[in-house]
Amino acid sequence: MTNKELSDVFTDIYNGFWMKYRDNLPLLSDEAGWEKITEEARELMKKHDCQLARNMAADLLVIMDQRQRDKERKIVDGK
Repeated sequence: MTNKELSDVFTDIYNGFWMKYRDNLPLLSDEAGWEKITEEARELMKKHDCQLARNMAADLLVIMDQRQRDKERKIVDGK
């Protein structure tokens, strides 16, 4: 993997994908919203077709899911 390819992975997945959704996650019940996010992650994995891209996108999806679960749990618990 070249330096340029590595830079492109971080640019697209962190600077693009993560920054786009990290503070604007849909409710867990919003299946269409989550499908849009997961489809974008799949497209990035295909575009870059390397282990780094697959791991980053998958890990960020897990983090997004957990953040939204924590956020909704706090709302339900009144915190």
